Amino acid sequence: MEERKDSLALGCPNSDGVEKTRVNQERLDSKVKRVQKHNATVTVIFFPTTVLTMSTSRLFTPIVNHVINTGDFVRYSGWARKRGGLFRDWPYFVRAMATQAKNAGCGCTDRTEEGFVTIDNLNPCIIRMEYAVRGPLVIRASEIEKELQKGVEKPFKTVIKANIGDCHAMGQKPITFIRQVLALVSYPELLDDPRFPSDAKERAKEVLGGCRGGSVGSYTDSPGIEIIRRNVSKFIEKRDGIPSNWENIMLCSGASDGIKSILKLFINEIDGKQSGVMVPIPQYPLYSASIAEFNMAQVGYYLDESKNWGLDMKELQRAVDESRKTCNPRAIVVINPGNPTGQVLSRQNIEEIIKFAYKEKLFIFADE
Repeated sequence: MEERKDSLALGCPNSDGVEKTRVNQERLDSKVKRVQKHNATVTVIFFPTTVLTMSTSRLFTPIVNHVINTGDFVRYSGWARKRGGLFRDWPYFVRAMATQAKNAGCGCTDRTEEGFVTIDNLNPCIIRMEYAVRGPLVIRASEIEKELQKGVEKPFKTVIKANIGDCHAMGQKPITFIRQVLALVSYPELLDDPRFPSDAKERAKEVLGGCRGGSVGSYTDSPGIEIIRRNVSKFIEKRDGIPSNWENIMLCSGASDGIKSILKLFINEIDGKQSGVMVPIPQYPLYSASIAEFNMAQVGYYLDESKNWGLDMKELQRAVDESRKTCNPRAIVVINPGNPTGQVLSRQNIEEIIKFAYKEKLFIFADE
């Protein structure tokens, strides 16, 4: 038999209760027989969200659970759609199916069989990964905040979250110029609004001129919008007094994405050993979490609390020498000012670290 590969709908034959569902169920049953003749293979598509009257999770959870629990699924293809039939009425069917699965005794809002992704077959790197700044302390802090909002009596009135440097959450005011430019590029009609200053308008026009179609909603080059990369390069030249090539500038959605993108370059076993990354202890847990996620080796070098969390070159050498027994150290993370310790490296210290990295052939992550 010819095997057709077009598209899929998931069915819940135990659901009933509304006339539309019964009508569609009859059509569904006829489609099952037609599809079975062609040895159809099941694949999954996502339904257009414009017709959904409930959240995606509420809609799909009972459907997907039913398929896992019972093995019941139905497929209809492009040729069925062209000929009319069930595909035409799928919005009604899917909505009724999802609600009836919950309300009419199908029981598929819960998983009755073990799923295909379990703790036993999950990526072990994900299991090992920890990200403390988003962990149980933060979850509990959020719960306490909600309790306070509901009027629960406690010996305090507010919760101060010190797990991350969330400046605006702590009351720091945003830079007006940046917010003005963001508003203007997001809604260009505001360029005619006299409340916005001329310098913000000029910058917004410059950014929009560098966007395809004059819209910040258009796709950009992978490294980012060229005009912004050029401006970053000019800033570096002005700040540091050294040439900067804009083509070597890559923009990213926050420091974490940039760090993880570069870390991925070092995922490679050499002579049976993992790549190692040197990180300061204490450190911001993004590094330890990402290193674990990428199945790399963490090489800790300890800061000296007695010297205001200073960095000792002998400690760096000890750490790299010991690590070579079990991994291939390939990069060093330098956080300056320290996070969470707050110390600032001296120029001499920075020069020593650069010379050390050159000698040991280590890539430098300058987290500044």
